[in-house]
Amino acid sequence: MEEPRRLDLTYITERIITTYCPPECTEETYMQNLHQILLMLQSKHGHNYMLINLSQNNDALTHMNHKVLDTGWVDFLAPNLDQMFSVCTMMENWLQTNLKHILVLHSRGGKGLLGVLVASYIHFTNMSASADLSLDHFAMRRFYNDKLSALMTPSQKRYVWMMGSILKGGLRLCPSPSFLLCVALHGIPKINPDGGKQQIRSASRQAVFRLQFHTGLVQGRTLTFSKADLDSASEGRIYNLLLLLLFQLLSSFPCAGRELWHNGHSVTVDYDTLDPLVRRDSYQETCSLQTGKVHFSVFNQEFPL
Repeated sequence: MEEPRRLDLTYITERIITTYCPPECTEETYMQNLHQILLMLQSKHGHNYMLINLSQNNDALTHMNHKVLDTGWVDFLAPNLDQMFSVCTMMENWLQTNLKHILVLHSRGGKGLLGVLVASYIHFTNMSASADLSLDHFAMRRFYNDKLSALMTPSQKRYVWMMGSILKGGLRLCPSPSFLLCVALHGIPKINPDGGKQQIRSASRQAVFRLQFHTGLVQGRTLTFSKADLDSASEGRIYNLLLLLLFQLLSSFPCAGRELWHNGHSVTVDYDTLDPLVRRDSYQETCSLQTGKVHFSVFNQEFPL
């Protein structure tokens, strides 16, 4: 009989710990393991540890711990840049306040958000040149490369790269508001042996890919993403895909020929509908105040592209 999945506890450094619960873990096993781990942390570190919850808010975590930071981040999505900077600042302030202070990074489900926070904190503290911090950076990089990097989505890695580039001064976000005018998909259709295109239809929708990007990246009028830049694009039967996004900056002059990208008169959109294809906002409930981020999923009813 297969042994039930349990929480995993890892000391990345002497003062930074991760606790991870796989999605296969039952609620009963999760609570039992969590209680045991928290008892161990309290016996070893007392009230000198702060738990950062990277999963959905859990009342049990709050009741069992004296200090919990709920990030409200959503699994498999990248948090916005303000949240990443804010959490890293809290982490650094907590560790600098007292040498006995410990950080516990808690995640339940996927490991992608652990990768986001660990990589972001490496960038955030990379300005210091102390020998002790260099050893911690080596340990964090090794843990990130060995355990987390491969489990992150392209969008999560994109936001980590943006944060690191901003801190290094190599990236300046465009402050002008942008309007998304057009989304163009270029794919390779599936061809029959006789040369015709196979038209395969399904009664249900299937997500083709997901994508998150910051509109501050728009320096010209277009952004182009290949298949490797799209979340979940490797999970479906997509052999080649290129995504072209056309923007109109609020402060720029009208783009010549942009009327060619608009829907024709025969195309109508009912904006009052509850159809998830029309009203799709995965961050609507969790990050209603955030700005500068575009997130959408594309659904397909003809497979493959």
